Amino acid sequence: MTFREARLKYGYTQKEMAELLKIGQPAVCKIETGRQLPALKTALQIAKILKLQLDDLWEMFCETSEEE
Repeated sequence: MTFREARLKYGYTQKEMAELLKIGQPAVCKIETGRQLPALKTALQIAKILKLQLDDLWEMFCETSEEE
């Protein structure tokens, strides 16, 4: 599962995720596409929102980065 798939599973748009994380929508897009890794604080928030273990979330980010 990718970050995008996890986000969509819970019905969040990129804009809604950005608002929950208090970051810009372009930052969410960059994280989703692997062009940027989130700060640790943001990664912890994402894990909490999407009900994921942090190591599973980090694995998602690493897989997305490798695809690029």
